Amino acid sequence: MIPFPYDITLDKGTTKDIEFYVLGDDNDTPYYFNGTNATLTYTARMQVRRSYLSEETLVDLSTDPTTDQYVGDYMVFSEEEDGLIEIRISSFTTKTLPPGKHFYDIELEDENGVVCKLLKGRIEILGEITR
Repeated sequence: MIPFPYDITLDKGTTKDIEFYVLGDDNDTPYYFNGTNATLTYTARMQVRRSYLSEETLVDLSTDPTTDQYVGDYMVFSEEEDGLIEIRISSFTTKTLPPGKHFYDIELEDENGVVCKLLKGRIEILGEITR
């Protein structure tokens, strides 16, 4: 699977919701993350960093419920729609992010340890006027 390049822009101090579908190689059949059609167990994760070389993560989200998440932030597999991943970066988190252009990616890992990158790109944080 080739990662889809997708740039994100968000305003500092606001909530950002991101939703996207993961489809199979035929670009038609959704991945089954939940329910009786799921043949594997998956975990998705997202990190935002200032640069590719930065050790510090600005945002670190995962569908793994044991991973520490920020107040009001989440990354989940939709219970209603097959193949849908829902992400929320809360205003609590975005107000702490430095304005500028940063980098992110989203990976999917199955229970066998096979990892594929789903999305990658830049995430631009715009400054806040109303505080």
